[in-house]
Amino acid sequence: MNKILKDLALYIIALIALFAITFVFIWYATSDEVWYANQHDQDCETMLYGAKSCNCSARLIRAEKKQ
Repeated sequence: MNKILKDLALYIIALIALFAITFVFIWYATSDEVWYANQHDQDCETMLYGAKSCNCSARLIRAEKKQ
């Protein structure tokens, strides 16, 4: 009986850890910074002026928050 309870406790802890890891991964993957990564808008500095980096993802995030 004691062995069964120990195995059940380990199983429950493993399930909770799996759910926590899955939750954190989904939360990160749907964050604004990841969602808009490598997307560009019509004011892209790289496309217009040949700059090495642009600020498109920040503008896209601001535009979404205004809506």
